[in-house]
Amino acid sequence: MFDQLLKNYTNMKQNTLLYCSLLLVLSSCGKKTFEPFYSTKPQLEHIPSYNNAEVNQVPDTKELVLNVDLKKEYPVKSEDYYNNPGAKKNKNGKAPSVIIAVPQTNDQQDTSMADNNTNDFKTDGYYNQAERAIEQALLRVGFNVLDRSKFEAKLRDLRDRANERPWWYANWSEQLLENGEYDAVKQQYKKQLNEGKISPQQYTEVINEIDKISQRGLPGKNREKDNQEMTDIAEVIRAAQNGADQADYLFQINLTFEPKNKSLSLKDYESVQEFVNQHSGLTYGSIPKQLPETVSLKWMKVLFNAKLIDINTGSIVWLGTYEIESSAADGLQLSFDIKKSVKNEQDIEGVFNSYNTKLYSLNYDLTNLEADLDTYYNLAMKKTKLGNKRELENYTNNLKRNIATAEASYAAKLNEYKTLINNPPSIGASDWEYVYKISQPELTPNFQNGQELLKHRKELLRIVTLDLINTIKILEDY
Repeated sequence: MFDQLLKNYTNMKQNTLLYCSLLLVLSSCGKKTFEPFYSTKPQLEHIPSYNNAEVNQVPDTKELVLNVDLKKEYPVKSEDYYNNPGAKKNKNGKAPSVIIAVPQTNDQQDTSMADNNTNDFKTDGYYNQAERAIEQALLRVGFNVLDRSKFEAKLRDLRDRANERPWWYANWSEQLLENGEYDAVKQQYKKQLNEGKISPQQYTEVINEIDKISQRGLPGKNREKDNQEMTDIAEVIRAAQNGADQADYLFQINLTFEPKNKSLSLKDYESVQEFVNQHSGLTYGSIPKQLPETVSLKWMKVLFNAKLIDINTGSIVWLGTYEIESSAADGLQLSFDIKKSVKNEQDIEGVFNSYNTKLYSLNYDLTNLEADLDTYYNLAMKKTKLGNKRELENYTNNLKRNIATAEASYAAKLNEYKTLINNPPSIGASDWEYVYKISQPELTPNFQNGQELLKHRKELLRIVTLDLINTIKILEDY
């Protein structure tokens, strides 16, 4: 019986274990309910609206002019002149008188620079540019400038009578007359009258002629055809120291114009340096895209040599040599017409287009993330029956993971989006790049124009004569 009881107990225990196991299986396979995460839906930070960034106004194409003032100072240096000791006033205290000796003409002119320009002194009469400039400069210093025409007529008359030797002329008498010893000649012929060698009529003729010579000077050398007067310095001095028309000083000059080609370096001019610094992208190179480094121009150089001679002693009391070029004159200017336009407009527009595209993409992504999170939040607030515990765990974990991932992405993109909105592209003046179109240089005055060249030469004459002659001293003591 005990055995039967034990057997019954064993069977019952096995049935209990089986029942419990069955209950456990049934309980794990039963319906499970998802409990909501939130009682109210979480609020996302609002997505700000945006406006597309627009390109700053593109700078207009500009028409520029670069003017280069070629003015240069040519100061007279101490070694350019020498007073030894300079001119002196007359004994009566009046201004010293001076006559200008015209040099031989200078025919070395470049006729390509103007319409058949001739030399400096070969003009109608003696009223030419060079002499007028010299006369004005001498007057400004304090000289009494004598009209050259009187001396020229005097020389012409003497030379015309060069072969007219009167019967009484002899080597001894001509020598005395050249020395100004008129009374000595008269005494010699008085002696011949007393000795009966000449008649009273002849004596009177000699005396009258000697008086005329004392007033007008001796006959000069025979003048060749087409010879200019006032070019033989010895003859001019003789004419100026004899007779009624006399001068204290002779101003001997040599004035030379030398046309030449001049190469100028634009980098040496401050105005060009400033212009290049003010305009981004402008460099030195070759026309038409850059400024030329050097410019070749028609040019002029003027050399003025002069000396002041004391007519009575023959001493050189002053001498000077002075040289200037075209740039000594006011108004000499080089000009360039320059067109300045933007060359990187498309690159700048590309920066703005890229910015606007990025904004649109972030806004689009945020909008989609916002919709996804709204869906996830709705699911997380709703009770949901699931088949079993495993399904519940999977459902819960996936929902949590999706919400966390979407929220992190939303926050990162929102931060990037706001940063982008607050930092739109900005184009400053230095961001624009330019391209240039540069014309050939123009020189003012235009040396191809005869009238403008003549005016330029006149100005150079005025400067070179006035500056050098202004160094002559006129001494008060005499």
